[in-house]
Order: sequence, then C-alpha cells, then structure tokens
Amino acid sequence: MIHGCYCYAESWQEKSEMFSEVMEKLRSERLDQPWISPGEVASLMFADGRHSERARDWWPDNTLQAAVNLETGYGGLVWFATQECATKDSVSEYIWVSDNPNPPDFDPRVVSDPGVPYFFDPRSALRVDRIRAVLEEFCRLGSGDRPECIEWVHGEMNGQRHD
Repeated sequence: MIHGCYCYAESWQEKSEMFSEVMEKLRSERLDQPWISPGEVASLMFADGRHSERARDWWPDNTLQAAVNLETGYGGLVWFATQECATKDSVSEYIWVSDNPNPPDFDPRVVSDPGVPYFFDPRSALRVDRIRAVLEEFCRLGSGDRPECIEWVHGEMNGQRHD
C-alpha cells in the first residue's frame, strides 16, 4: 500500500518501479503547513490474491512498513507477521524495528506512525540506500520473511523500540 492505495507488482520491473515510488515520492514531514503533516508510510506485503470488492477473504501474513525523509536522507522500517504466520519460527513471533548500530547524531524525523504521529528513534534510522536494499531483499525473496541485510530490534507496529 503506497499513498493509501493498493499497488501490485509481479515482475522485477514493476517491483523496481514500486521501490522508486517509495524512495523518491513518499511524502516526508512538512513543517511549512499550519497543521501537522508528519508524512506517510508505505506497507509492502505478499499475499495469495489481490484485494478487491469481491475478494476480501484473504490477508497477507507479513508486512514490511517503510518510511523515508528525503530531506534528511534517512528512513525507518517495521516488519511483522500475522498470528497465522507467527508460529513458523521465533523471528515471526515478534514485531521488529530497524536498528542502526551507528545512528545519526541528530533526529532525522522519519515518521513511523502518521496517525499519532510517532517518529522513529534515531537509533532506528538508516540511510536511504539501506532502506532500498531492504525493500529489494524483501521482494527478491518473495516469501514475506524478515530481510536479513540489516539489524533489527524488538518493537511495536508504530515503530517504537522496546529497548
């Protein structure tokens, strides 16, 4: 789900275009508005079917949420599995938030939950090239499993860390 709409990508070309949409056009926090404008989050999922008015009996068993702040050059990630998938292994039993062993020394203002809003802790902020690498790994594997090219820490769906 990108910009609040369901998007579907099957070929690698379509997936690459989806990465570009997330990395280049996902709305970041705007401070020039008289109202709160925290930005938006994209959710990538694998499912057996497409959502439609007629087909509502499925739901993906995995989600990778991504947000980026193009002005600061950082992004953040949340990965989780649904209860149906959670018995698969010890990884899928938890919600995971991106972890940066060398975080920036400033707050990169990456939205993690635009509804509240919450922002990722700087320790969860990764350079945008790392965010893209995670999106690519997630889609290349095609299983919905948590990507392994970065470090993760236990957290919440809203991007808050447990440590």
